[in-house]
Amino acid sequence: MKKRTLILLIILTSFALSSSRIAFSRPGPMIKIPYTSVFPKENLFSIGISSDIYNIDPQNIGSTIFFKTFFTQKFGFGFTYATLPNDTLGSEQIPPSEFGLHMQYQIFSHNDVGIALGVHDILFQDQKDSVINPRATSVFLVFSSEKTFEEYKISSFMGLGTGKIGSDPNTQETESSTGGIFVGILFNTPYLKENGGIDLIGEYDGKGINIGANIPVTSDYNLNVGITHFENFGSFGASETVLDQEAPSISFGLTMKIPKHSTKNKRISQKEANLKKERENHNSIFDAEVQRLKDSLYVAESSLEKLGNEKSLLEQNIANFEDSTRVMYLKNHVSNETTNETMKHLAKSLRLYYKADYKGALKETELAIQLNPNLALAYARRGSIYFKLGDSQRAMMNWNMALKIDPEYDEVRQIIKVLKQDKLNPTTN
Repeated sequence: MKKRTLILLIILTSFALSSSRIAFSRPGPMIKIPYTSVFPKENLFSIGISSDIYNIDPQNIGSTIFFKTFFTQKFGFGFTYATLPNDTLGSEQIPPSEFGLHMQYQIFSHNDVGIALGVHDILFQDQKDSVINPRATSVFLVFSSEKTFEEYKISSFMGLGTGKIGSDPNTQETESSTGGIFVGILFNTPYLKENGGIDLIGEYDGKGINIGANIPVTSDYNLNVGITHFENFGSFGASETVLDQEAPSISFGLTMKIPKHSTKNKRISQKEANLKKERENHNSIFDAEVQRLKDSLYVAESSLEKLGNEKSLLEQNIANFEDSTRVMYLKNHVSNETTNETMKHLAKSLRLYYKADYKGALKETELAIQLNPNLALAYARRGSIYFKLGDSQRAMMNWNMALKIDPEYDEVRQIIKVLKQDKLNPTTN
């Protein structure tokens, strides 16, 4: 029994003296620290390879193959298989290998702030009997804040963790598994925007500073480059016999992303999201306005049934034809901020028209035409106002302009035809 216990202690000790944190292998785009995000996950899963180069001559490299996924928006999972660097440089001893599991869950999200709790580095050594290293197991809590400035997005992370996250030197593990604090920044730029943008990474993992970048070679492949323990990079490759605990490394990796849909997923910037929300708000306003106009048209249609002569019918039609036949036209043109402003002025001009404030209605219509000079509805409205002001010539010019822009404007064509036949006279106010 004592012999078995001694053997188990030797295995655990040799396991603890190895480094398991190969750069870019944990869930998320960061180099070594945990990650969480409130933004929608674009990929079904990611697979890739990564290597940390500690020394070139003699060669000393740690490598890994990894799998990362988010089963849901909140639950993330990953596993890694790593071949670790040698503690003794130049040794012919085959370096140990490890298999690790990583899980996390986002327990809170509000606007651009997220909090995740997770367990990383559930590690098994590549031996005859796989052994879990409880001291390496990393329990962590990470806070994230994500801000967008035009085409740039900055994500910041802060948290604490135990095990390998609390302390993970290159050659040996700390004697206790007390917690360690980590911080990081992920800066997404618009360079190579069509592939998702280049990510610049800076982080402090509790022991040293790591810097790097995720470069989207295509929309599905990322090249990962970085330097761990950047503060010690001046001594890269200086060790000749024993790998230093805080030796720097140059890291390279390649990640293949499998999108959730067959079409390419594009990142929607916060600015685009805000514009979309603003358009939806404007659409709601105009839907309400259109409904109000429909109600007024219903009343107008009831009144038209009582009109007995062509003049009364046409005068009533002049007051309402813009609204009764152009509802769909309004909906089709509420597509950008300029058009929304134009529609606001036209809606205001209509209210003033109903109040017989023709000069005020004319002013609002002029502003609408300045914003959008290719809107037939605006010229038709201005023609109606001039007709009410007794200026048939200007009314005819504006109606002709509306008909030129929209040849299918049948109401305008009918009014022009009647005026040419001298069957309708303007009303002077």
